[in-house]
Amino acid sequence: MSNKKVSVVVTGVGAVAPNGKNARDFYQNCISGVTGIRESSVMKDFNYMTKYAGEIVTDKPLRWESKFREIGERACADMLEDAQISKEYIEKLKERAVFSLASANLGSLRLEPLLRIKYGFDYTGITYDPGEYIKSNCSMLDFNSADCFYHFSNILGISGNVMGVNAACASGTLAIGEAVRMIETGRADMAVTAGIDVLSDLSLAGFNSLENLSTTPCKPFDINREGITIGEGAAFIMLEREDLATKGCKDLRKNIWFCFDE
Repeated sequence: MSNKKVSVVVTGVGAVAPNGKNARDFYQNCISGVTGIRESSVMKDFNYMTKYAGEIVTDKPLRWESKFREIGERACADMLEDAQISKEYIEKLKERAVFSLASANLGSLRLEPLLRIKYGFDYTGITYDPGEYIKSNCSMLDFNSADCFYHFSNILGISGNVMGVNAACASGTLAIGEAVRMIETGRADMAVTAGIDVLSDLSLAGFNSLENLSTTPCKPFDINREGITIGEGAAFIMLEREDLATKGCKDLRKNIWFCFDE
């Protein structure tokens, strides 16, 4: 393997957010001051200090794993359309195409609805039969949702390395960094990196206990700011070696720098 680093370019971007159904809408709404923060139905069962969240509205009520996959699939399709790359093209790259996914949700996607069932709370939003997970002597491993990683790598046609990153608020940055490093060091020609998080009881309860949630839609640059507003969303980025890229794009390294302790 060559130690010579190669230039990495972004060839496609996709996103789904509370204020944008795709990356283009998200960008335009952000620069136009359109917010996706609203009163959220997710807050109704618990006495949180706020009723506001950045919640993505779907055609039918979805939460946890069902919503994770739904918004992820939409962001993934948006990226492929932007990149003008097909699954068949990616499949031809074999192990030279890799996938990196950032999320803090994977440990709770199946556990949280089961806890809601156990304690008599509303669990509307799942699209599978929870019966298979209701076991008398189950372990935490039974609620591991890591197969969601392979759900997306299979959609993309990626057969190379599949990496998961969970480092709280730094997860997305590290997932991109790992993908860039895989290409720079000659271990991949293409990398798809993604971040997906949905509103989680665990995260909401944690920030609520810290009294970090704003009672009104957050206003971080206001002198009277109160705290944060939790949100959800999905983003996918296609990265390629510059000399093998399918279309001309801006060099990522001119915009984002990563430093790794080798």
